[in-house]
Amino acid sequence: MNIGILGGSFDPPHHGHLKIAEKALKKLSLDIVLFVPCSTHTLKGHRPIASDFDRSNMVSLLTAGKINFVIEPIELLRGGISYTVETLQFLKARYVTGSHIYFLMGDDSYKNFNKWKEPQKIREYSTIVVFPRKYDKVKLQDVRDTFIKMKRINVSSSLIREKIEKNSAVKKYVPELVYEYLIKREIYRRVDETN
Repeated sequence: MNIGILGGSFDPPHHGHLKIAEKALKKLSLDIVLFVPCSTHTLKGHRPIASDFDRSNMVSLLTAGKINFVIEPIELLRGGISYTVETLQFLKARYVTGSHIYFLMGDDSYKNFNKWKEPQKIREYSTIVVFPRKYDKVKLQDVRDTFIKMKRINVSSSLIREKIEKNSAVKKYVPELVYEYLIKREIYRRVDETN
């Protein structure tokens, strides 16, 4: 079984996450892509803005109707700081022996990959697959790593949050179900502290 792992804050999830998962599914002949929302991102040093509940729901809405895309809540259930190496150890034991894991990441995260906890061990557990977010080309840090060419992804969760705070349109950045959830729950609306 070939398994793709797409981790992140998903604060909120967006079309860019879907494009990476869809491209990986096809290009790497994956059987499944696991979306793994983190509890607390190590390098960012803070918890996501949206609750674990809301982010989990939004990832479920993002992947709705896509039978090869599954939310894996291990980091949310474990809580605390999320370390990829620990998550991969868990997933390697959980899934079929002989499965191959591909760890999917944007070039922006890959740039700092050597600062992650035990990057060489992560490479032992998985093949690192890099996708363009900011750059058209990436210098790979290790011969085992792979770069997949595709159109650059010009959307980020932080861009969406900023636009929502400014009451700007975000509908083009997220699937309809995620958009409706964002509007209904008013997750990223700035709270008026004067009242």
